[in-house]
Amino acid sequence: MENFDRKKLIKKYFDKSEKLTVTNTVYKKQLEDLWHWLTHADCVANDITTKSLMFKGNRTAEIASKQEGVIAGIEEISYLIKTFLPQLTFKTHVSDGQHITHHAPLITFKGSATDLLSFERTILNIFGRMSGIATDTHSLVSKLENIEHAPFIAATRKTPWMLLDKKAVSIGGGLTHRLSLSDSILIKDNHLIALQKEYKLKTIEAAIKKAIEQVLNYRHPEFISGSHIDEIPKQVRNDSFFEIEVANILQAQAAIETFNNSPKYEKVMALLFDNMAPGEISALSKNPHVIFETSGNITHNNYSTWIHSGVDIISMGSLTHSNKQFDLSLQIV
Repeated sequence: MENFDRKKLIKKYFDKSEKLTVTNTVYKKQLEDLWHWLTHADCVANDITTKSLMFKGNRTAEIASKQEGVIAGIEEISYLIKTFLPQLTFKTHVSDGQHITHHAPLITFKGSATDLLSFERTILNIFGRMSGIATDTHSLVSKLENIEHAPFIAATRKTPWMLLDKKAVSIGGGLTHRLSLSDSILIKDNHLIALQKEYKLKTIEAAIKKAIEQVLNYRHPEFISGSHIDEIPKQVRNDSFFEIEVANILQAQAAIETFNNSPKYEKVMALLFDNMAPGEISALSKNPHVIFETSGNITHNNYSTWIHSGVDIISMGSLTHSNKQFDLSLQIV
């Protein structure tokens, strides 16, 4: 591929943040489903405590921070209140992505004491999780800002709250990676094992070669049905990007050699180094037409060992499956 702009291509294929907004139907539906699940699981409609105290008047409540960090979830909380609790009025004092200090006011609500108390935990859970992920991601990304050729930090699909977790990573300055299985092709170890058995191939390297050849010639059925192949534009006959997971140098070399010796169709390939040591990765010569990503047991304590390994992206499941909740409080004032 001519004019291989590495950073531009990484942003194009690994950052889907523009889809993570309530103006996107899929994102909005996932946010609404999460709200329904959380409020149903917490039996908010049968809050026996607030019912027994028989509150009658309206009150004001304020969510404030109890730590420093990066805020995420303002758009989501605003949408949820307007949609499901329109009887509440609210005012936001910060924006998504804003770095705030300890005890900073974030949102002020006005409405019935029953609503404020019954929905308190659901609101704080969403707000706290998203802000915790954003703060965590920002702390890692900021440490790489002044390092030349530093890799990007990205999330994986180990995301308990799915798109909301991805949104929080993005607000913190990280890449979202794939939002779902439909986003792009990512061939992993079990795909290769299944392919090896399917075609009775002797090695995983042979399966890698077979997988790349198939992907390079893959045509999505929805573009082909009822059409002659020559009538389909080249850019839709083949996806422009795919990624393949490798577990050692031999597998990586097999992938690169197959890709380099195949018709490109204006393709971009990424290699995902799974649980490989930084020394193994750096020993691989940089290919000008391949994006390099590493993942697998990478944490806040050891991610720095991959900074100078030559990879373009460090993907971390710990950003979302092991995050620390942002410390918030809601107080009736």
